[in-house]
Amino acid sequence: MTLELRLGKYGYKVEFNYEHGYPVVVNHEICVKKIVKAAEIILEKNNVSDSTEAVGWGEDFAYYLKKIPGAFFFLGSGNSKLGITAPLHSPYFRIDENCLAIGSAVMSQIAFND
Repeated sequence: MTLELRLGKYGYKVEFNYEHGYPVVVNHEICVKKIVKAAEIILEKNNVSDSTEAVGWGEDFAYYLKKIPGAFFFLGSGNSKLGITAPLHSPYFRIDENCLAIGSAVMSQIAFND
């Protein structure tokens, strides 16, 4: 979609080109509850956030959620004690690979709970 505006008496022209990108991730509430329940078993309640605050980015996982119920969750992969603090998409990004076992355990617990 292209939008053209003429502004002011000097005839400034602004062109805005919008290209549709990835859809917004919309988690299904029941799936979020299942993830939180499983994560609290694996990690203890005080280590789990059940925040449903929206984040301002798109993700291709959203296409799956348009077809079937599910939820996207964050698995902490940093470790300040090891100097692993760079954000996602940074050229310095690294993960504490111990998080992979935790993520696998949470996913297994979800299946076990069902």
